[in-house]
Amino acid sequence: MTVKEETDVRMFIQMYKEEISLILSSIANERRLEILLIIYKTPAEFNEIQKVIRLGKTALSHHLRNLADNGLIKKSHRGIYEISQDGISMLDAISAGFGKTQKRKELEALQKANAIRRIYTKENLSQMQENEIKIVKLSSMRVASVRAISSSPENDAWAKIEPWAIEKGLLDDLKKHPLFGFNNPNPEPGKKEYGYEFWIKVDDKIDSDDIIKVKEFIGGLYAVRSCKLNSIGNSWLLLKKWVENSKYQIGEHQWLEKAVNPGTAEDELILDLYFPIKETE
Repeated sequence: MTVKEETDVRMFIQMYKEEISLILSSIANERRLEILLIIYKTPAEFNEIQKVIRLGKTALSHHLRNLADNGLIKKSHRGIYEISQDGISMLDAISAGFGKTQKRKELEALQKANAIRRIYTKENLSQMQENEIKIVKLSSMRVASVRAISSSPENDAWAKIEPWAIEKGLLDDLKKHPLFGFNNPNPEPGKKEYGYEFWIKVDDKIDSDDIIKVKEFIGGLYAVRSCKLNSIGNSWLLLKKWVENSKYQIGEHQWLEKAVNPGTAEDELILDLYFPIKETE
């Protein structure tokens, strides 16, 4: 927008600020917006609107009168309510304006994140072979790292990285931006506090800031097993036992837990456990 356009906008709103305020106050109500949407395409009688919106006669009459007084709807002599051209214009303007806002982008990112969380359910895991072990080679990658040390560091570290990752759009595609975690430092007997660190793969455009630290991960070979959160300890032991009886040796690179459905309820959380291995020399 040019300086002239900005000036024109300010002058226009200043000139009609009272009228604009009245219209905005009229539609700044969830019920009245719902009424406009009900009759957006098809005009309706009072009782038809009432059946959909489920309001009492007095309350509905109040909302209809408010919308009519501000020119957003009109009532025919047959008692049928229809949206006015002004009402259509206002809904179109709201849709177009809100569609460009950062708030809308954040809401969509949250919706996508929630959809990711629902990809796997208890039924999904039961269909997977929980005792299946796969050999996976992770390539080197650039990762954004967040760590917390507390009595519940997984939750605290996630609370830091989730909003940051959503803002960056990283949770939109967990195949492109896989999310990993691991204890750092490990729990110790008699101590309530320990550490947990999250990694999420990023590109060269992202650098360290006040929230995250960017690191270079060299990658490596892994034995991988899926499990539910409540069986994680036993799953790590089974992986260790499998490696000790396999043709592989225990590797020295970072062991990892990959969140399949990050941020979900604990009883639905599924993890891929990455046990570091190397070829027998």
